[in-house]
Amino acid sequence: MLKYLPRLLPYIRPYYRLAGASVLLMALAALLGLLSPWPLKILVDNVIGQAPLPAVAIRVLGGSASQSVLLVLTVVGALVLATLVGGLNVLNSYVDTKLEQ
Repeated sequence: MLKYLPRLLPYIRPYYRLAGASVLLMALAALLGLLSPWPLKILVDNVIGQAPLPAVAIRVLGGSASQSVLLVLTVVGALVLATLVGGLNVLNSYVDTKLEQ
């Protein structure tokens, strides 16, 4: 694969910004996709179950976070993460289409 890279570079050079943006958007979407199970973990372990909150969450929310507040925050967090990942995928598709044309 790497032996074809020198032949490919002259064709990519005029579009290096779009190619870089495509790689960056793909990496960001993948990293945010890795965060998507966390709200579900908090929901199952801390809202439904009786496990204590992580220390970071206690510092952010304060010591008096009720289960209903945690429920709302985890649902909103999952929605925000899904929206961000979907938006990055749409933006990446747009950049890829511009690059392919």
